Amino acid sequence: QDKSRMQFWESLPEFFQITVFHGEQDTALNHLRLHGSVSERLFRAKQIKDEGNELLRVVCASVRTTGHQPQQEKQTLLLKDMDEHVRCLQTKIAEKEKELKNLQLELESIRRKKDLQAVQENFTRNVSKQGLMSQHQKTSLEAAIVAYEKAAGLLRYLQCTCPNWKNTDGSYKGLEDKYLQINETALAGEGPEAEEARRVVTSCYLNIALAAQKLDNFDLMQSACTEVLSKLDSVNNKALYR
Repeated sequence: QDKSRMQFWESLPEFFQITVFHGEQDTALNHLRLHGSVSERLFRAKQIKDEGNELLRVVCASVRTTGHQPQQEKQTLLLKDMDEHVRCLQTKIAEKEKELKNLQLELESIRRKKDLQAVQENFTRNVSKQGLMSQHQKTSLEAAIVAYEKAAGLLRYLQCTCPNWKNTDGSYKGLEDKYLQINETALAGEGPEAEEARRVVTSCYLNIALAAQKLDNFDLMQSACTEVLSKLDSVNNKALYR
């Protein structure tokens, strides 16, 4: 395709570009976009957003609990035992000079084990904080992102005005700038529905950023936060922080 005709498309963040395909692939979602009232779209958007929230919550909870908590507790006890052992050995050295050499060797051995144990505990703590991301957790986070895209896409989405926007070779001629427009009528105005719509879309974009952060997809995280700051809420603390 001619990239010179797709400058508007290329300027859009990927998570927003995908809303045009959600509309094509999900007929119920597209029908609601075109014919549903703002309140109907808000209701369904919050339902889909809640599905994404549940996926994200499960992953976050599992990451917090994943790791080696029992092992950490055992290691802490081992360290305490080793500290006590060191103190006993130091006392014996003072009392039994004739055994000094052997006791010093034993002391050094215990200290080395203690240091190694401390290193292992520190490593385990860091791993627990970072979370061991399983394939299932990654899949759940990716599914959460799709849910947030669809939820926000009921209220703010990319629209193709070309009636036959697929070429015979499978490419999308509708991606050219002249066929694309952003529909965000649900967010317009100062009424309670528009205010809630902006809040829902903002929350979806921020949750996309959070899920992307956990997937180490920092480009997506940044683009979602930038979209919030540039299009929805220029002083949003969460977006500024991320």
